Amino acid sequence: MGSANRALWRSSGLITGRHCNTVSKVVHPQSPTKWLYFLADVPHLIKNLKADLVSGKVITLPDDVVKANNLNCSFVSITPVKDLVEFENHHDLKLAPKLTNATISPSHFEKMKVSHALHLFSKSVSSGLQYLVKEEGRGNKYLSTAWFLDVFNRWFDFMTSRYPAVALSRLNCDKYEEALIFLTSIINLVQSMKIGDKNDWKPVQAGIVMSTNSVLGIQEELLSMGYKFLLTSRLTQDCLENLFSLVRLKNRIPSPLAFKYALKVICIAQFLKQPHAYQGNYQEDDRDIAIDFLDQPLKLPSTELDLKDLEVEISEANCIDDIQKAELNSLYYLVGYCLHSIKKNEEICTGCFVEVTSCDLSDQDSATFTILKEYKQGCLTQVSEKAFSMMLKVEVMLRNFDESVLMTSKNVKRLLLDKAEEITVHDLFLNCHNIKQKLLSKYLTVRLHILCKQMKRKRKQELEKVKNQSQGELGSKSMTMRKLVKKLK
Repeated sequence: MGSANRALWRSSGLITGRHCNTVSKVVHPQSPTKWLYFLADVPHLIKNLKADLVSGKVITLPDDVVKANNLNCSFVSITPVKDLVEFENHHDLKLAPKLTNATISPSHFEKMKVSHALHLFSKSVSSGLQYLVKEEGRGNKYLSTAWFLDVFNRWFDFMTSRYPAVALSRLNCDKYEEALIFLTSIINLVQSMKIGDKNDWKPVQAGIVMSTNSVLGIQEELLSMGYKFLLTSRLTQDCLENLFSLVRLKNRIPSPLAFKYALKVICIAQFLKQPHAYQGNYQEDDRDIAIDFLDQPLKLPSTELDLKDLEVEISEANCIDDIQKAELNSLYYLVGYCLHSIKKNEEICTGCFVEVTSCDLSDQDSATFTILKEYKQGCLTQVSEKAFSMMLKVEVMLRNFDESVLMTSKNVKRLLLDKAEEITVHDLFLNCHNIKQKLLSKYLTVRLHILCKQMKRKRKQELEKVKNQSQGELGSKSMTMRKLVKKLK
């Protein structure tokens, strides 16, 4: 939140602070019977809050919040998150797969990305920290950071809702009242918490309080007028940031003339979707566009397969005992996700689904992370011991494949699926809807996606290493040349 915005707020008579009543609206200058609400951009706020944490600042929670949530510590810092990143550094299956070193040590341009902030303020990171405390012997101080990240992840969801299911609405009175109580508690929390060593009132605190207060007023006004719900994402400037991202696609710092030409091209083409090759700083604005000249039909590759190279022997370098306990918990969650997707998108009977799921988790140690990640008891799919045992064998099989084999095969998924069916031939399930084949296929699809991201990250690190070495060699050579020139002079 810039100084210009704060000056505008002051000149408009808006007030927000630690010890005052917030004023976030003024009488509309053209219509005295209406209110004009002021908000800071919520994605910018979450980025600024993340920036304070990763810079090393400690957030101190008020004593009443610590007591009300049964926390053992009033301090929130980036240290527990760094521990989680280090803990999962060599794991193939991670508790928080989107959390990387770039999240906690961002470059100049990575600081601008909302996605990196959301990778930190997420349920996965919060649950991962709780798992470290419960299963890996970390101190209870980690729970304060886990609670804080979870709370602001939920706050961001309410403040940028894109679907009626998570929007502010009076259609479900209990959920509506719960949402209002939560947003009010966020205002009280931000007003009383301290960021850094000093007790100064930070701009990010003013923005969060002002924006939350305005959303509470806007939803009250609109819902009282008869609207069924409020999609708060329409109050952000995502569409504007999407436009700026497209302008900066070819030139990150365009001149005024270059900006003008780029804007003309974008307006003519109505090109308002992010290219797949470009990761913009903001979430994509999902509003409908009347004209899209660049929409082309999807061309699918040929489905004809060459099966000559599918017979590949795999080594036994890895076994079930080599998989870490945390990875088993991540695997359990991943299999549950696959089963939920199958139930939602494919034809399956109750009998098939009951056979691969479970209601009793008392004897399944690998279900700990899934239980921690549940918003309410039983909301995530629980996997039966029989199904989990089968998928564990498939995971071991996948780890024993040589990377070069996967990179050179003509149809990797078909190759892996054939091998998976071969090693699980004795794992029998109901066959009325092919639940076993569907689970194997879905899991391998998801797992290959994870593997590709890991390989891409590995290649990027190797290229950066080579680039740094080349720059170092060039630097030493130029230094030698300068010394030689001085001697000649």
